[in-house]
Amino acid sequence: MKVYDLHHDFKEIMFTAQTGKFPSKSSQGCQYSVGLVGAGSSAILVEVMKSRKKEEMIRAYQVLVGRLKSYGVKPKHHILDNEYSADFKEAIRANEMTF
Repeated sequence: MKVYDLHHDFKEIMFTAQTGKFPSKSSQGCQYSVGLVGAGSSAILVEVMKSRKKEEMIRAYQVLVGRLKSYGVKPKHHILDNEYSADFKEAIRANEMTF
């Protein structure tokens, strides 16, 4: 018999989703956003992006993960809802997460 602590596992999961293009640019030139939900931490974070280029997506991701880590939240698994580049997936691995 195996016992799984789903409550503990759930605390270590984060989800992200990217929006479609906004109808107009913000005053700072941003047209997209990415949202992050930390399952166990109840964190809901958003970061804006100027484009969907991989460098900008990785930058926004690092900002969000950095915010979580600054509060002591260290997810171990990242659930993705969009297609991501190999570089983005490498950034996830560099943060010691699976996806």
